[in-house]
Amino acid sequence: MLLFLPFTVFFIYTQAKPLKGVGSTSPSNHCDEIDRLNVVWYYNWLPKSNCTSSPTAQFIPMIWSDAFLDQLPLANSSGAPVLLTFNEPDFDQQSNMTVELAVSLWPQIERGISFQMKISSPAPTSSPAGQRWLLQFLTLCIHCRIDIIALHYYNACDVDTFFAFLDSWAIFGLPLWLTEFDCMKRSEEDNITFAQSVIPLMAKRAPSLQRFAWFATRTDIKDKYYYGCALMNATTSELTELGSVYRAL
Repeated sequence: MLLFLPFTVFFIYTQAKPLKGVGSTSPSNHCDEIDRLNVVWYYNWLPKSNCTSSPTAQFIPMIWSDAFLDQLPLANSSGAPVLLTFNEPDFDQQSNMTVELAVSLWPQIERGISFQMKISSPAPTSSPAGQRWLLQFLTLCIHCRIDIIALHYYNACDVDTFFAFLDSWAIFGLPLWLTEFDCMKRSEEDNITFAQSVIPLMAKRAPSLQRFAWFATRTDIKDKYYYGCALMNATTSELTELGSVYRAL
């Protein structure tokens, strides 16, 4: 079920081509995997990079939940242009936060970073409940400084459904960052087909999309949900077939 949001805006953010990134689940001593994927940026769900060597790709910090607010100084000192915020707050196995709590904490986020650093919205799940959470947040936090709308996408691996989802959030007139997406629970072949189908069309069909990041660099071989989505082989640290495709896109 896709929720289309009935709002009117006076401008729409557009960009020539969105910047490719990745959600890095690589160990700290394997951050070379990030640059081998030919990405411009990466994040690791933390306020600081855990890499023992510095990738060429730009690191973007995150305050994962309210429990990480005391680490705002770390995020602020990263030199990154953007702060990502609360990860899947609508999901009890992720940051698990009410809209009211997130709104009440927003002034603390604004005070905790420099004005030059942009702030993303929380990134809920792509379920109907997640979309309702984000819509309610944007409605209640109307005076908050929100520079970017962050999204996840784990719905149908269908081109039209994917772009309709992005379009439904473009009406706010803000840049969109798609910080997690793939064909969860599907084969590597399905993930390759999906990536090859949507990524080349992003600039044309989702002009508000500023950045995107695949989930993820590595997944556990026993992970039935995400194993077909891995860009790197967790045993050999070599590119998977999907990783080679993503690198080239």
